Amino acid sequence: MATLTHIATYGTPDLADQVQGVTFALFPLTFLVLGAAILVIALCSVSLGRLFGMLPLHVKVLGVIAAAYIFVDFFWVIHLLPGQPIEQDGRFFFDDHGRLIPISSQTYRLSLLFQARLFSGHEIILTGVAAILGYQLDRLRRGQLTAPSQ
Repeated sequence: MATLTHIATYGTPDLADQVQGVTFALFPLTFLVLGAAILVIALCSVSLGRLFGMLPLHVKVLGVIAAAYIFVDFFWVIHLLPGQPIEQDGRFFFDDHGRLIPISSQTYRLSLLFQARLFSGHEIILTGVAAILGYQLDRLRRGQLTAPSQ
């Protein structure tokens, strides 16, 4: 779901409110999913480092590509946002540490998408780590992987 909302941030600014709403609603759930995966790993007494080390090569490559994209995208979007997009009395601004910079309605909507892109990038990384952990635990359970103990 995080990937879909991230892709939606490249869409039309007319969808900014919906995309931002879904992204922000998913953000706390991301920590629940990752927390559950980490808790299971801790209770199983499985070495996290060795578990990641035993990933198939194609999963490692995809993970590195995804992390590199999210890293570059994060700093690119931060560069495009000179402040927090806000609305006051029907007017739109960037709030740059208390200094209000007037912007157009279109720029405001686009900035909401950029803001959602920042959050959804984090969601992709965190849920990706949880998915990898789940994948490895499933492989371990099926006997396709030897137990990497701590």
